[in-house]
Amino acid sequence: AEQKKNAGSSHNWNSLFMRQDTVAEVVAAGHGLEKSELLDAEENSSMAVRMALGETSVIAQTKKALTAAGVNVASLTVATKPKHRSKTAMLVKNLPFKVEESELVDLFSRHGDVARLVLPSTKTTAIVDFLEPTDARKAFKALAYSRFKQQPLYLEWAPEDVFNADAPVLASAARGQTAPKSANAGDAAPNGAPNASKG
Repeated sequence: AEQKKNAGSSHNWNSLFMRQDTVAEVVAAGHGLEKSELLDAEENSSMAVRMALGETSVIAQTKKALTAAGVNVASLTVATKPKHRSKTAMLVKNLPFKVEESELVDLFSRHGDVARLVLPSTKTTAIVDFLEPTDARKAFKALAYSRFKQQPLYLEWAPEDVFNADAPVLASAARGQTAPKSANAGDAAPNGAPNASKG
């Protein structure tokens, strides 16, 4: 309850936070191993090195996939927390490796029309963009720190410029819908919260 209450706090800015369990799943899959085999093998120094290198690779894969989906990755890798946040787009973190895009679309669209949803194959983070700020606020309030596949969802408002101008939208949003209403420069994020979530 306390975590949900503080979901708008700006003290932990780490947009590319990656759940270690998910990273291990990705690395294990890359080596043709089960996650348990990888973790057991970590006692071996060479496997520990592989794990560290694998995590670096996962970050690179994630950035590449986000870029291909029209995400302005530079906005997510700044050293300090962004001053201006989107009113419609949020980062979704602490996801399990077996999550599917359709599951997230279903989860978030219960609260309004979703314009974009980006989920890299690494499953380490997702970005959800609503058509309307009011719907985005409803979803954020309902889902921040809620349980999803036995894990709490970590949400935070994305930087205002998280999507490039030519970023594609979902087919359902493209049919007769207008583009998402982005925040004006200098606007505070919904609920007066520039950031959200454990980072």
